[in-house]
This record gives sequence, C-alpha cells and structure tokens, in this order.
Amino acid sequence: GGSSGDLLILSTAANPQDVVIKDGTGNIELNIADGDCTLGNVKDRIMLVYQGSTWYEISRSINA
Repeated sequence: GGSSGDLLILSTAANPQDVVIKDGTGNIELNIADGDCTLGNVKDRIMLVYQGSTWYEISRSINA
C-alpha cells in the first residue's frame, strides 16, 4: 500500500542476505534498462515513489 507521492527506500540488513526486488512483480515497476535490483551489500539502496497503485523506481545505488 501507500499514498500517492510516498517515498520508500529499501536496503538489506546484512551483507550475506541478498534481497532481490523483481521488476513487474506485484505492484513494483523498476527502470526497464536496469531490470531487477539485487541489494547484496548493506550500503545498497533503491528508492521508489508510490503513484496510483504502483511503486515506481526513482533511483538505485549499488556498491560493487
């Protein structure tokens, strides 16, 4: 859920626990060029905005 304009920042709690945000799954739409997003490091982040009934990716920061 959410309200229009809400922002959501996701990260993983621990390095050995990869979190994968899947494009087109449920109500999540990620940037097409970047596809799915794997958060594999505690410094990794993805920011989403809620519009209508969908969370859209604004940006991501993935540390190699």
